[in-house]
Amino acid sequence: AAVTAPPSAEVLVRTGRDCLDDGSLNALKRFKRLKASCDLDLKIGARPCMGPCGRGPNVDARLNGKPINSPGTGVRFWTNCEDDRACATVLEAAGLPVQADSYAAAPPKPLVERGAKFVRGYWKQINNALFAFGLVGVDYLYQEQPDVADEYSRYIVAFGVAWQLCIRAAQGRMYVRGASRRRAG
Repeated sequence: AAVTAPPSAEVLVRTGRDCLDDGSLNALKRFKRLKASCDLDLKIGARPCMGPCGRGPNVDARLNGKPINSPGTGVRFWTNCEDDRACATVLEAAGLPVQADSYAAAPPKPLVERGAKFVRGYWKQINNALFAFGLVGVDYLYQEQPDVADEYSRYIVAFGVAWQLCIRAAQGRMYVRGASRRRAG
């Protein structure tokens, strides 16, 4: 039996919960459709989240095992692979015979949808910043006003606990939504 070399080009679509919400399963289907229609020597796979959240669906493209940087950002991950043109651009950068300009781009999304995607992508950073400000606030109170620190630190801690519970509840809903989409697709 002849041994065949593995494909030199590889596309790994991120399937973390934010990328699932951003349409990574559709991106996987697009890459598979492009592979079939253009008869490409390409390995397509899915990988768990590796960032950058909120700008998905994110794709890691590799040629001979080495990452192909996105020409727009110069970083390793290709972001916003939401339409046929974006997917074809990734394949074209990998040196595959695909003409990205021959595919239609998706129409621009409304401002509200783009804003929601931005907030969803940066909620982790917002959560960390609020936590850090809470710690700094409690520390400041104990250093500068120790007589009132106990009273106010209780409020700050109560707010922090409530905030964390809300974040955890939101994460739980995201996991359920992602899991139901995987079963439906």
